[in-house]
Amino acid sequence: MKRSRKRRSARRVVGACTLAMAMAVTSLGAPSANATRSSAKGPAIDPNGTLRFGVELNNRSPQLVAFDPATSTSTTDVWNLAFFYDTLLYPPLKTGAYEPGLAQSYKVVDDQTIEVVLRPNLTFHDGEKLDAEAAKASILRNFGTVNSSWNPAFKNLDSIEVISPTVFRIHLTEPGAYAFLPLLSGRETMVVAPAAAAASTLEQHPVGAGPFEFKQYDREQLLSLTKFKKYWNAKKVRIGQLDLVSSVSGAPRVAALLSDNVDVGEIDVSDVGGVDGRDDLKVKTAPVDQFLYTQLCKSEPPFDKLKVRQAFSHAINRDELNQAVYGGLGTPAYMAWAEETPFYVPSIAKQQKYNPKLARKLLAEAGYKDGFSFSTMLVANYPPTETLATVLEQQLAKVGITLTIEQSTNYAQDVWVDRKTDTATPPWVRSGVENTVMFDPGFQANLCTYNDPKLNALRTKVLSAVPGSPAQHDAWTAWMKYVADNMLVIYHLYPAAVLAFHSDRVDASKFGSLYSGPTAQFLDWTTMTVKKG
Repeated sequence: MKRSRKRRSARRVVGACTLAMAMAVTSLGAPSANATRSSAKGPAIDPNGTLRFGVELNNRSPQLVAFDPATSTSTTDVWNLAFFYDTLLYPPLKTGAYEPGLAQSYKVVDDQTIEVVLRPNLTFHDGEKLDAEAAKASILRNFGTVNSSWNPAFKNLDSIEVISPTVFRIHLTEPGAYAFLPLLSGRETMVVAPAAAAASTLEQHPVGAGPFEFKQYDREQLLSLTKFKKYWNAKKVRIGQLDLVSSVSGAPRVAALLSDNVDVGEIDVSDVGGVDGRDDLKVKTAPVDQFLYTQLCKSEPPFDKLKVRQAFSHAINRDELNQAVYGGLGTPAYMAWAEETPFYVPSIAKQQKYNPKLARKLLAEAGYKDGFSFSTMLVANYPPTETLATVLEQQLAKVGITLTIEQSTNYAQDVWVDRKTDTATPPWVRSGVENTVMFDPGFQANLCTYNDPKLNALRTKVLSAVPGSPAQHDAWTAWMKYVADNMLVIYHLYPAAVLAFHSDRVDASKFGSLYSGPTAQFLDWTTMTVKKG
């Protein structure tokens, strides 16, 4: 989906899937400043209204919702943390350009130095000023924690130099400034209020400078947030209160909508029929940046052989998968970037087209004429991958490959630590340059710790190129071609987000999905408004 390069403003909500797989949450761009005025086309907007959004509040253990970036245990926590803290920068959209957040600008001084300029007069929820000293203290506080979920590039931090109340410089231990940039839009550099951090109360009551203030949290039931009137872009926050009401994706989410417990909620494609018949319930779809894929262990049989990996890809009828999983609303995936994006490479898609005859031939040449068996792990109770794996099992059987499907309620432990299955089939919720991290030797989700010096060098070129430049385009093409030529991962589908909402109470007809943060997919809550009356 092509997206505007307009500046995105306020932070944004709820919806796609997470690796903790409890259906994380979402965000997008900036509506008109005049949007709160009444219109002849519909009811007036209530800027003080409450938007009740259905989402599963169960993406972290032992505390199910993270409130402190320093103790966050999952990359998917970014959805919740961004409400309270915002981020210094907003990640690149399809064009690859970073956008201002709490920081109004940044500059890569050299390969080991990044200068960040904060917006003037930033204020925390408790009234303290957010200045360069506060930013430095928060980043170093995060850096000082032993946290395996941090981006590997965070280890490259050396020191932070305060130049003025609104300017600071990040110094790295070695070249890698562009590789560090994604952290400016992630948890690693989220800025917390100094007093709250010193009192060690952030886990109970988060205090930041983001668009919403903490109001109430009832474990696994409700998270209430109120608009922060001194937020740097408060005029773009067009609701007075945001209530995240816990409801599990699937039948429970549909029930919450039908019983009027929530105003808006993302639903599965298979559940669209469940909201039919209600005139006030409308459904809207939009493409998303994440994808469903299968991780392979390239160092162990049978996937240590290239022809076996190629056979796997050619045995997949992705159009059939799309119909089964997303009712045809998704898009077949062959690489890190989808069709109609600046970095999409048609030739890479063509070399992986459905061809079961070629798949059988490649298997025979690899010494598997009679096929083979393997297992894959899914995140428990996540319908898209459940359906995908079931259809995949049938497709692979046609070329002699037997697939055994298992599910896990502790995915990270079972897959990346205990290696209970040969492969894994999760959703991928990162975007932009973060797509390259899946093969980083230091990345937790790199199955079997794949380490290819040539691929590492290609990743460095992607990360080192100026965002959105021709050099980055060329680097992306080279990286994706190497991944495809060596079939290092099996891409399946790009999903579509499906949103259901009560049109008599809220307007979510213009919602879209936008990557926001290095690990989460967000729905655009800034395009959702509460109606008066």
